[in-house]
Amino acid sequence: MYYIRDADAEAPVLAQCYTQQGCDRARKVYEFNLDPLGLYPEAEARFRRELPNAPFGPNEQAEYIGQLILELGYKAMFVEWRDSWRVDVFTPLLPSQQDDVILFRF
Repeated sequence: MYYIRDADAEAPVLAQCYTQQGCDRARKVYEFNLDPLGLYPEAEARFRRELPNAPFGPNEQAEYIGQLILELGYKAMFVEWRDSWRVDVFTPLLPSQQDDVILFRF
C-alpha cells in the first residue's frame, strides 16, 4: 500500500504514491470508493460463500473487490483512507526517485 501524505503510513510501508493524478489510471488503477464497475455485490457474494457469518467490513470489501479487479487486469486500486487516499498495488513495481518523491510507473 502506498499513501499520499508522509504522515499516513503503516509500519511496513516505506514509500508513497505522491498524487492520485501522478499514476497512469487508464484501465490500470480502479477507484474502490466509486466502484465504477459495480463489483461490490459480486465481492460480497464471494465473501459470504467463504465466510457466511463474518462481517463484510471495509478491509474485507477492499480485499474481495481487489481480487475481482486483479482478475480483470487492473494493477492497483485507489482507496479513500481516513481523510486522504492510499493505493493498494497488486503487482511488483520498481520505484524511481524524483526529488523527495518516490514515483511508481505501471
